Amino acid sequence: MDCLSDTATVLRWSGGVATPSAGKGFGTQWLFLRRTTWGELTWNRRQILLEVVLWIFALFLAWVFVRQGIAKFSNTSGWAKAFNLWHFPVWFRVGIGVAETAAAALLLWKRTALVGATIIIVVMIGAMGTHVWWGHPEQVTSEILPLVLATAVAVGRRKSFLLRRPTEATRRA
Repeated sequence: MDCLSDTATVLRWSGGVATPSAGKGFGTQWLFLRRTTWGELTWNRRQILLEVVLWIFALFLAWVFVRQGIAKFSNTSGWAKAFNLWHFPVWFRVGIGVAETAAAALLLWKRTALVGATIIIVVMIGAMGTHVWWGHPEQVTSEILPLVLATAVAVGRRKSFLLRRPTEATRRA
């Protein structure tokens, strides 16, 4: 099989060598190459860049929400004072801490990142609502960055979701 005759060639990565394949096999890592205008094959840079950006966003969110989630477990933290000021019960603060810590852990696996990002989106929308309810809408800016990053991760990881059923078209690809 001549790899250079097709516009887009699928190669299977096995043992450090890229070999042409008919698109069959399970558990192998597929690399998609495309032909440039000069006839040479290059990596699909857009897919690689998207994957790197999604991992950077997910790792940043995981780092932030592990730290902030654990901080909500302490009765002497600034979070305990803030939740008391907002008239939320202690169990609610601890529940938010559990949700944030779980979301951070879920972000670290590609197949559950959608769930982790969705938890962060819900928590951030709730936090924004709390700031508006208590008359401090100017404080919602601290939730905008995590909300945007979590939305990007959720959209980017929706096809990798654990419970997603493969269709006939995705099995062939």
